[in-house]
Amino acid sequence: MRNIWTPHFTSIGTIGPLLFATALLIGFAGTATANPASVTIAGSLQDELGCPGDWQPDCASTYLTYDAGDDVWQGTFPVPAGAFEYKATLNDSWDENYGQNAQAGGANILLGLGDATSVKFYYDDKTHWITDNVNSVIATVAGSFQSEVGCGGDWDPSCLLSWLQDPDGDGTFTYYTEAIPPGNYEVKVAINESWEESYGQGGLPGGGNIPFAVTSSPAYVTFSYDAVSHILTIDVQGNPPAEVASVTIVGSLQSELGCPGDWQPDCASTHLTFDADDDVWQGTFPVPAGAWEYKAALNDSWNENYGANAQANGSNIPLTLGAETAVKFYYDHKTHWITDNVNSVIATAVGDFQSEVGCAGDWDPSCLRSWLQDPDGDGIYTFVTTEIPAGNYEAKAAINESWDESYGVDGQPGGGNIPFVVPESGQEVLFSYDAVTHILTITVEGAVAVENKSWGGVKALYR
Repeated sequence: MRNIWTPHFTSIGTIGPLLFATALLIGFAGTATANPASVTIAGSLQDELGCPGDWQPDCASTYLTYDAGDDVWQGTFPVPAGAFEYKATLNDSWDENYGQNAQAGGANILLGLGDATSVKFYYDDKTHWITDNVNSVIATVAGSFQSEVGCGGDWDPSCLLSWLQDPDGDGTFTYYTEAIPPGNYEVKVAINESWEESYGQGGLPGGGNIPFAVTSSPAYVTFSYDAVSHILTIDVQGNPPAEVASVTIVGSLQSELGCPGDWQPDCASTHLTFDADDDVWQGTFPVPAGAWEYKAALNDSWNENYGANAQANGSNIPLTLGAETAVKFYYDHKTHWITDNVNSVIATAVGDFQSEVGCAGDWDPSCLRSWLQDPDGDGIYTFVTTEIPAGNYEAKAAINESWDESYGVDGQPGGGNIPFVVPESGQEVLFSYDAVTHILTITVEGAVAVENKSWGGVKALYR
């Protein structure tokens, strides 16, 4: 291995009115909106694997391969002994890259090998976790439920649609799903995509199957595997897991809204409220005229906070008002997008599919389960789902959670419904709304493209 310069850059983020330096980063990455065209293992090991040099995001010799059955990018390479560093780069460029702890532009991942080793690398574009089978335990939940979450069959240890992941590196590997219907099930934990090593009841090697029951629909099921004790715990809830106790709008506007000062993450006066029906935190406040900045702080602390472009520890979000305005703020913990109805268009995909994605009914513009989001600020608002069963559907884009403003075929105000077809249950459906043209494009994975603005072509896409 050659010792060469590693292209680190330091990213500066804003917390409150202060600037601080975060981990060493390569480049900057915004929120992903689609499955990438390529994923490269870029790092100090590339010249050993056939690339002309190291840290080359466009070297095909270290491309991962997308496995549609697992919905995970994977690749195995014969890495020689040595101390290496690497990241995952998307689309042959540093524009979007992920490192340690699944962080956009995050720190390089260390890989130390005493001997030449066949190393398998994994990248999940849904969670942005990039890892390998040396640094991480590769564990799957295998059981009688797997066909319900998209696996080709049950009891398949190689199906990564039920992959237990550990992006924060705390040794607890988790998998979460809302796709398991009511019924009685059994599971185990399988290691390295095979039955050669598995753990059942009590964390015993090859132990008995672990039973669990799902009694409601939807149910929110979290599998947690402790890599030390080998114990798998299963939590089944009728409501989404309470990952966040509170979300606060923190910023220079807080003293105007009843807080004793500004930039106070524990001020209840600017807490948002969790709407379980929408699965989004929301709150409306009478903000006076002025130029303000804000972020979202979680659990009354700066330990976890999100700013512009849904970035952890990201830049403050500016908010400029010419007159006092009732501003509604939104925070989605699934995507970490924090925004408001002044800076962003609040758009939802509405139609006769909504009850399938968790809304109480169809044609409901106020249901944010089908919220079209734009974390990267490019003016294209997207929503993606695999929950729509096979069938024929229609949709429109509605603005500000009401029918007062809506757009249909060809972006026409109040225009006709936009038809689309889902050939098979479980296919990815992407709704993309252009805030300038008002055209809503609907793209279905595996379908035949139709030359009509009312629905789109064929891609496997994720927000």
